[in-house]
Amino acid sequence: MALFAPYRALGLVNAQRGCALVVKRRGTETFVTVSAEDAFAVYDARKLTLVFRSARFATSDARGIGAMAVRKDYTFCAIGREIRCAKRLAECCEGLGRDDGSGHDARVTTLHAFGRHLASVDENGAVKMWDIDDDAMRARERAWALGARAMEMPRTFAATTVCHPDGYVDKLLFGSSDGRLALMNVRAGKLVHEFAGWGSAVTALENSPATDVVAVGLADGRVLLVNVLEDKVLFTLTPERGVKVTALAFRTDDQDDVLCVGDETGRVTVWDLEKRSLRTLIVQCHEGPVVSLKFLDGQPVMVSSGFDNTLKEWIFDREDGDARLLRFRAGHSKPPTSVSFYGEGKKLLAAGSDRTLRFFHAFRDQQNIELSQKNVSKRAKKIGVAEEELKLSPVTKMAWGELRERDWANVVTAHEGSNKAYTWRISKGALGEHILQCPKDDGKCEVKSVAISACGNFAFLGAANGAIHRFNLQSGAHRGAFERGKLRVAAHDGEVTCIQAHCANRSVVTAGVDGMIRVWKFSELKIDLEIDVGCGVRCGHLHEDSLLVVGCADKHVRVYDTMTGKRVRTFKPRGQENEAGDITSVQISENGKWIFVLDTTGTIRVYDIPAARLIQHMILGADKVTAMSFSPRMDFLATVHENRVGLYLWVNMPMFDYDTKLAYGRKVSIALPRKHAESDADGGHRNLQELEEYFKEMATGPKQIAPGMITLAMMPQTQIEMLLNLETVQAKSKVKTDDKEPELAPFFLPTAAASDDVRRSVFDPARESELNAKDDTGDDDSKAPKSRILRQGADLAGASATPLLTLILRGERSEDYTEALEFLKNASIHVVDAELRSLGPWDHKFMSEDDVKTLRSAIKFFTAAIASGMYYEMVNAQLNVFLNVHTTAIMQSSALVDECHALREAMHKSYSRIDDLFNEIRCTLSFHIGDAGV
Repeated sequence: MALFAPYRALGLVNAQRGCALVVKRRGTETFVTVSAEDAFAVYDARKLTLVFRSARFATSDARGIGAMAVRKDYTFCAIGREIRCAKRLAECCEGLGRDDGSGHDARVTTLHAFGRHLASVDENGAVKMWDIDDDAMRARERAWALGARAMEMPRTFAATTVCHPDGYVDKLLFGSSDGRLALMNVRAGKLVHEFAGWGSAVTALENSPATDVVAVGLADGRVLLVNVLEDKVLFTLTPERGVKVTALAFRTDDQDDVLCVGDETGRVTVWDLEKRSLRTLIVQCHEGPVVSLKFLDGQPVMVSSGFDNTLKEWIFDREDGDARLLRFRAGHSKPPTSVSFYGEGKKLLAAGSDRTLRFFHAFRDQQNIELSQKNVSKRAKKIGVAEEELKLSPVTKMAWGELRERDWANVVTAHEGSNKAYTWRISKGALGEHILQCPKDDGKCEVKSVAISACGNFAFLGAANGAIHRFNLQSGAHRGAFERGKLRVAAHDGEVTCIQAHCANRSVVTAGVDGMIRVWKFSELKIDLEIDVGCGVRCGHLHEDSLLVVGCADKHVRVYDTMTGKRVRTFKPRGQENEAGDITSVQISENGKWIFVLDTTGTIRVYDIPAARLIQHMILGADKVTAMSFSPRMDFLATVHENRVGLYLWVNMPMFDYDTKLAYGRKVSIALPRKHAESDADGGHRNLQELEEYFKEMATGPKQIAPGMITLAMMPQTQIEMLLNLETVQAKSKVKTDDKEPELAPFFLPTAAASDDVRRSVFDPARESELNAKDDTGDDDSKAPKSRILRQGADLAGASATPLLTLILRGERSEDYTEALEFLKNASIHVVDAELRSLGPWDHKFMSEDDVKTLRSAIKFFTAAIASGMYYEMVNAQLNVFLNVHTTAIMQSSALVDECHALREAMHKSYSRIDDLFNEIRCTLSFHIGDAGV
C-alpha cells in the first residue's frame, strides 16, 4: 500500500481553460457551475461561496473538461470525445453513446441544454442531439448508456457555437466556422433556415431580451445584432478590429439595452444598444482571453471567467454606467513553483510563475487570499499596462515565522533575478514596510536563500556570491554579516543554498555550493563548527534536535548532527545513479524520523532515519512534482506540479490507519487527489454512498466500549439548554391575547367557559372527584357508554400509556432500558418534556397508587441509566427536568423517597469515578508543566 493517499486539491477555481461557466437558478437561489480540471465545482452566486466540488472524472485526456451544461440535478461534462453525466455529485453515466458507438469522433467543445434536449458540438463541427428528459435519464442511470442522433447540417457547415432563441420551440441556432448561421429543428433533425455568412468565423452567440434578436460575435472583432425572424442585420458594433470576440452577455434587469462583449485580450466592452455607442470599458477583466460572461436574472450583476483561474462578479451600480468588481474567487493563473505549510499545518503559502504569493486554508476555501502588492491594479490602470508587468518577479525562496505575525512582517521572499528580499505581513495580507538589500557590493548579487529566526525578530539573506547578512524585521535595519577569519571574507565561496536558524536561537546553520556546512553562533556571528561535505550542497533542512539533512550534488542525502559535527546517515538513490535526478528539495519530519527528498524527475523518496532504509519511492500524479512541503502535524503532504495550477494534499496513511501495510522500498504511483479523500484498505477511494453512511454512523455518537463507562450522547449544547429552560422559552414565546369578548360573537358559540361546562372536567381534579363520587352511588348501567364508539374510546383511554412509560415498564421486566434510552435520545425536545411530565399526577394533591407505581418505575429507570453511563449528559439533563416537575409528589411517598436515596447513591458513585480520573489527569499535567504544588 502507498504511504500517502490522495486527499483534496486546493486553489482550483476555474482551472480549465476555454470551458464556459453555467449559471442556473434553482428556486430562489442562483448557482454558478465551473470546471476545475477533471471535476466541476458549484458556487452560490450570492457570495461566491463553494457549495460543493465533484470528484475527478477518471479520464486519460489531460485537457480535462472542455464544455459543460446543467439541467436540474444533472451536470453534463465533455471530456475529450466523451460526455460524462453526474447527478449532483455522483457520476451516473460513464460515457454517453459509448456502448452503441453513437458518440463523437473528435473532442467535444460545446454543450447546450434546453428542455429535454442536449446539443453537443465537436472540433470537426459535427452536431449530435441527446434526449435528457427525466424518464430517459433515470433509465440511463440503470443502463449506463445514452444514444444520440446526428443532425443533418447544411453542406460544408462546421458548427462552432450554439444558442436557443427564446420562443422558438425545438429550434436551435448554430454558428459556423465560415460565418454562416443555421436554424435547425432538433426534434425533426431538419434545417429550417440558413443565414448567409459574414466572411468570418462565428465565435459567440447570445440570445437578447428582445424577441427574435440574437447577438453574433465574429473572429474579426465585429458584433452583429441579427433579427432571426426576418434574416436581417439590425446594426454592427466593432469593439476592436481584428480582436476575436469570445463572450457576449445582455443585461436582464430594467436596463436590458446593454450588451457586454468580451475578447481574447481579457477586455470587456459595454455597449449602449439604444445609442449604439460605447458606454464603458473594463480593462484587464481577466489575464488572458475572457471565456464567459453571464448576467444574473433581473440583477445588474455580471459573472465572468477567463483563462486565469478566476471567477469574478461585476456590478453595474454607478451613475455613469461603469462596473466595479463586487467579489471574486481566484487561484494561481500559472503553475505554482513553491509551497510551504504555515503555522500548525492548516494553512499554506504558495508562490508561482504568475508572480503572486497566495495564502491557502487546507479546509476553508473562503479564506484563500492573494497577498497584496500595494495597488498594482490601480497603478496598471493608470499607466495602461498589464498588472503582471508591475508585479514582483516570481518567488524562488520563502521563509516564515508565526510568533510575530501580529506585530510586524513575518514572511520573507527571494525573487528570480532580484538582489532584494521582500517582507510580507500575513495579518494584513500585504507587502511589509521594508525591502531588504545587502549592503555594499553584496547588494548587487541575487538573493538565493532566506530564513527567519525562531523569535521572529531577524531575517537572514544569502547571496549568490556567498555573503550572508542579518536584518531586523521590525525596523528593516542591517544587523551584521556572517564573515570568516580576520580577513572578513564571505561566509561561503559561491552561492548560498541553505540557511537554517536553530529553534532556540543558539546558532545559524548555512551551506553552499562550496560543499561546506558552517554553524555560526547566533549572537556573535562567528563560526562555531565547520563540516566538509565533499561535494556541493543544493538544499537543506534543520530539525529542532540539531539534525541537519542536506541534498548534495552527487544525488546523495546526508544527515549531520550540528552539535558534534558528525555524519549520522547517508542515503543513496537505489539502482543506477544516472536514473535519479538532481535533488531540488529535502525536508525532515517534525518527529525527526522521516526524510522527504524531491528531485528533478518529479518523484519523492521517503527515508526512515532510525532504520536507515528507503520507505517508499512515490510518483504522485502524471505531472512532475516541482515543490513539496510536509505538515508540522505530520498528517498531510502538499505538492505542486508542472502544468497544474492547484495545490494537492496527500494524507499520511500510517497516521490514521495503524493496519497500513506499506510496500517498503518500492516505487508506487498514486493518482491526483479527488474532492473526497476517504480511502479503503487497498488505497482506493470510497464512493459517495459509503461516505454518507460513514458520516451518518458518526453522527449517531460513539458506542459504549465497556459496561458502566461514561458515554456521551453527543447532543448539541443548545438542545440541552432548551430542554432545561423550555417553560421559560414557551412563556416568552406565548402570543398575548385580549381577554375581552368579541363584540359580534355568534349566539350559538359561548364566549367564555361556563362554570358547569362538562368539557372542563377532564382537567379539573375537583370536578373529576365529584363525578367519581356520583358514579359510586349509581348502578353499572348508568356508567356504561350508550354508544359503541364511546364505549371503545373509554376502553382505550383506560388502558392507554405513554410511549415512554410503556418502554420503561418493558425495561423493568427485562432489566434492560436500552429502548427507553434510545427513545429519549431520538425524540424532539417538546416530546421529551411532555413524556417526562406525564410520568406523574396532574396534581400532587390527588396522587393515586397508580401514580406512585409509575413514579417508582421512572426513578428506577433513571437509577439504572445513571449506573450504566450511557448518554450521560442527556440522562442528567432529563433527570433534572423530571425532578423539578415531580419533587412535590415524590416527597409525599416514603417508598419514592427510598428510591431516590438509591438514585443519589448511583449518581454519587458515577460522578466520583470520573472525578477521580480528572484529578489524576490534572495532577499529572501540573507536575509536567512545573506546577506540582497546585
